[in-house]
Amino acid sequence: MPSGPRAVKHQFDKGSRNMDKNTMLWLGVAAFAAAVWLFSRLLKRRNRRRDLERSAEDKLREEALDRALVDRPPSADPVPSIPFEVRYDQNKKSGTVPRDGEIMLQITERGELSTRKYMLHVTSRITLGSRAGENDIVVSGRRIAPRQCEIFHIGRELFVKNLAPTKAQVLLNRGRRRLTVGAEAVQLRSGDELLIGAFVYEITIL
Repeated sequence: MPSGPRAVKHQFDKGSRNMDKNTMLWLGVAAFAAAVWLFSRLLKRRNRRRDLERSAEDKLREEALDRALVDRPPSADPVPSIPFEVRYDQNKKSGTVPRDGEIMLQITERGELSTRKYMLHVTSRITLGSRAGENDIVVSGRRIAPRQCEIFHIGRELFVKNLAPTKAQVLLNRGRRRLTVGAEAVQLRSGDELLIGAFVYEITIL
C-alpha cells in the first residue's frame, strides 16, 4: 500500500477517473435525450406540414369542383339554367338533366376517406391532374402529373388516354378485366373504373 504523498496522489487519480466516467455517462444520457427531443420536434413539424398540404389539396379540389359546376360552356340556344347536383352518397341517383345534343358524364371519385361526384358536360375534353386551375378534376399524389389524363369524345363515343404515362399509371377496370391506359386512347363505357394514384373514378355516361 502506498503511503504519504503517493497515497494521496493515488486516491486523487482514482477519484478523477471515477469523475470522468460519471461525466461521460451523464453527457451520453444528455446527448441521447437531446436527440430524442429533436427527433420528436422534427416528426411533429413533418406531420403538421403534411396536414397542411392535405388541407390545401382538399381546398384546391373543392375549388376545381366549383369551377366545373359553374363554368359551363355557353350555348347559342337560350336554355334555362339547371343546377347540377353533387352528392356524397353514391347510392342515390342524380336527377340532373343534360341539354339536348350534349353528353353528360358523371364521375364518382372514391378515396380512402371521402366520396365525391362530378357532373360534367363533355363538350371538348375533361382533364385530370395535380395542378389546380388547369384541370376539371384535381388528383392529389406525389407521382401524379400536372395533367395526367384526359377524357374526350368522338361523336357520341367517349375515350380516355394517359398524357404522362412515365409519371403515374392509369388503369381501367371493366368487370374482371384490367388494362393499362397509355398514350393511345381507350374507349370508355358506363360502369368502367379508372384507377389513378390512390383514387378510383367510376364512369357513368348519362
